Parts: sequence; structure tokens; C-alpha cells
Amino acid sequence: MYFPLALFKDLQTVARREHASVAELVRRAAQKYLEEYRNKKINWKNDPLWTIVGSGESRMGDLSSEHDHYLYGSSKKRPSQ
Repeated sequence: MYFPLALFKDLQTVARREHASVAELVRRAAQKYLEEYRNKKINWKNDPLWTIVGSGESRMGDLSSEHDHYLYGSSKKRPSQ
């Protein structure tokens, strides 16, 4: 791994203070980052995708079930009998 010189010098300083190697500090930091990443909760309520919900409308009333037909011209599904 390559670090900018200033960052590497800071890591060396902390490593000396903690009686650890730079590699150990990097492992700890990577482990902490991955734990936080795995535990991150997705805030679906603030997802920008929700801003488009309801922005379109169809007079057909079956857009959600027949979108392939309207987009690609495929045959409409027939209701189960």
C-alpha cells in the first residue's frame, strides 16, 4: 500500500505512541471501517427514488401489471380463468 508522505508520517507517529506497527494500525482502521459499513442502516425514507413515486399516471389503470406491453408491445396478460 502506498500513502501520501504526510499521512504515512502521522501513522508512524501514532504507531510509536501505541507501541504498534503501521500495518497494525491499518488493519484496525480497515476492520473498524468494515464493521461500520456492514452495520450501516439504509435510510429508505430519504432515498431520492421516492421523489418520483406518483409523478406519473395512466388512464389505463393496469400500468403496474402490464408495463411490458406498454413499453415493448408484448402481448397483454390474460386474467386467470
